Amino acid sequence: MSSTNNNNNNNKSNINSHPVGRSRSQLPTPKAKKYDRQLRLWGDHGQQAIEQARVLLIGANAVGTETLKNMVLPGVGSFTIMDHRRVTEEDCGSNFFVELARIGEPRAKVCAELLRELNEDVIGDFLEDRLDVLLQRDPGFFTGFSLVIASGVRHSDLLVLSDLLYDRDVPLIVCQQHGMLATCQLVAREHFVWEAHPDNPLPDLRLENPLPEFVAFCDAQDLSAMDSQRHSHTPWLVILYKFLSKWRQANAGKFPSNYAERQAVRQLIRSGERGESDLHGDEENWRQAQSAVTTALLPSKLPSNVNELFKLADQFWLRRQQLSDSSAPSEDRQAAVPPSNWLLLCRTLAEFYRQRGCLPLCGTLPDMVSDSDRYVALLNIYRRAADADLVEFSRLLRVVCLDIGLSADSVPASQIALFCKNARHLRLVKTASYRELSRPLPQTVARCLEETAEAGPSPFWWYLLFHACDRFHTEFGRFPGDTDDVNFLADAGQLKLKCQQLAQDWLASLATTSAAGPTSAPEDLLHELCRFGRAEVHSVAAWMGGVLSQEGIKLITGQFVPETRTMLYDAVSQTFLPVF
Repeated sequence: MSSTNNNNNNNKSNINSHPVGRSRSQLPTPKAKKYDRQLRLWGDHGQQAIEQARVLLIGANAVGTETLKNMVLPGVGSFTIMDHRRVTEEDCGSNFFVELARIGEPRAKVCAELLRELNEDVIGDFLEDRLDVLLQRDPGFFTGFSLVIASGVRHSDLLVLSDLLYDRDVPLIVCQQHGMLATCQLVAREHFVWEAHPDNPLPDLRLENPLPEFVAFCDAQDLSAMDSQRHSHTPWLVILYKFLSKWRQANAGKFPSNYAERQAVRQLIRSGERGESDLHGDEENWRQAQSAVTTALLPSKLPSNVNELFKLADQFWLRRQQLSDSSAPSEDRQAAVPPSNWLLLCRTLAEFYRQRGCLPLCGTLPDMVSDSDRYVALLNIYRRAADADLVEFSRLLRVVCLDIGLSADSVPASQIALFCKNARHLRLVKTASYRELSRPLPQTVARCLEETAEAGPSPFWWYLLFHACDRFHTEFGRFPGDTDDVNFLADAGQLKLKCQQLAQDWLASLATTSAAGPTSAPEDLLHELCRFGRAEVHSVAAWMGGVLSQEGIKLITGQFVPETRTMLYDAVSQTFLPVF
């Protein structure tokens, strides 16, 4: 029988020979069994990063504990819960990690004990300190964590906390919930994404300047002499290269650069298809070759995200050189600290690109209809080329390290290999500080108000009202509607005033605000927020906990691209939209 397959087995059988592949024993360890599904998602190295992470949760409310639950289950190394409050009856109605029998006990202690029960591999601790007190007494405590999550924290405390963490490059996730609504915001000065995992990555095949070993392999394949079975199981990569070569010979060696030229190559491939209908004549591989023309024959160019990293590395090196100059003040020369690993690697990548005119080869192939022997042969050709690029990259990295007085092995070999494999999709994520994010640009505010005037209430209005609630709390010591008074809607008038004041403050630097829309929130939104009374609805908390933990794991592992926009979840309309 013919061996048409997608070569998943081939990929697995050769994975250990690749520098960035897994090295797992034939019989999986208990930990590998326990975390099997997530290991398939972020790999052994991602799991190791999670197990080494230290997470601080400030605010053991429903959202905070749901978030932490989703990080304890995958095996986060350790967590600390900080909360000075006691368990109340209201907590028992929204937070699954407290119990009626423990009303009056420290909320941080109760939640930490119950969360520890979810995973014996995780170390859990708690603090009953007030955030504002500990920020004054021991600010260094907060900078020793991999990630800080602040849930339901007062705006004034957030400003102090975020400034501290932002200066020390500790990522912060902020969440606020009011009833059926919740917002989340990432604050990270610099976060390097090692593995972006794009949804539809383009194959790195180098057909514009093909590998010599690949050319030799393809030249040895005589399509005209093949029987129908071998013809219908020839890898589409070989087919594409052969007809691409034929087209280039007829066009003075030119590489297809536009749609019409790629269509011409596709027509050539179509002309070579036999179209037989016997047992071995279903030539799906030839149809794959025709489809691959669209993505495999794109002219190579440096990705914009990588080019930005080159610029950042060059700027850092220039600044460091200036600070290291003997004419600079001694305190400035001391400020020339060693660069982080990602900067060293990006500097080396820029040098590699300048010398080679391309990035390191990733060494992988897409799935394709093929017989196993030829697919494995092709895969090994690309892997050997990727290994050679890795060796050269490592040599250049040693030179870069020695030039600035660092050890030649400053960067772990596994990190170098991971960097080279994902070189085309690297990126640096940055956000403004929380202080800046919580005070939007006047132009942005004016635009949102105008759009609201035309299209009706938007996420921006809820965001504005959330901040107005903080002002309300600062003045009255409670949130709107959080009262035993049956006429809780009386708070709506004060909330409306705070909303107007806040909008005017945000618009203050504009020369004119006449073009902006109304600065008073719609009455139904004001009443809705007062009805919430800062209540925590568990279904909303659980949903947000899933989102926040997902973003937290992205930050810890350096995998996937985190969301940097301020987002608002509206459980009534079931929408999750950016505020701006």
